[in-house]
Amino acid sequence: MQTQTPTNDPSSRINAGDQLNVQVFGEPTLSQVVTVQDDGNIQYPLVGRINVGGKTPPQAADAIKTALLTYVRHPIVTVALSQEGQNNVLVLGNVKTPGKYEVRSGAHLSDAVAAAGGLGTTNGDYPKARVTQDNGTATEVSLQDLLVGGKSKLNVPLSNNAVVYVEGPLPIQIEVVGAVDHPGYYTVHQGDRLSVAIA
Repeated sequence: MQTQTPTNDPSSRINAGDQLNVQVFGEPTLSQVVTVQDDGNIQYPLVGRINVGGKTPPQAADAIKTALLTYVRHPIVTVALSQEGQNNVLVLGNVKTPGKYEVRSGAHLSDAVAAAGGLGTTNGDYPKARVTQDNGTATEVSLQDLLVGGKSKLNVPLSNNAVVYVEGPLPIQIEVVGAVDHPGYYTVHQGDRLSVAIA
């Protein structure tokens, strides 16, 4: 009996780079491990290219079964994810540990920020993040709206070799004068309170 995977869970969907274990009952030559290509297709014996990207494993099994009907009578097909694909992402800016990380294929902006240890020091609202995909397209996202406001549509999917830059609080040079122990010029950050400057 085939286990149904919830279709509303993005992590259960098939992404580029994933390896799939396809089993066709009674047809050992058609049972094999295939890799999902960048365009979401797999190359499969007899039928050629089949699009499985974005589908759940049961939906992919149905697509393969439909394609095989021309060649196999009543095919019984199961698909299991045998290995997740990996993408590289470079996370820079105001995160705890900037650097290059491997994330699962199909990962989103929040996954990249989490891989880098979360956000660094912030003052007030969370900063904006700029996501530059491998093809050069860039998107600016408010992390305040995404992480605090819960606007999940802002959770941009990441391509392989995407770059995420998280803005940091802007440094400001101020002069502190008057009845303080050490008057002079100090650096604070945009959004800091007056008490920070006095301290």
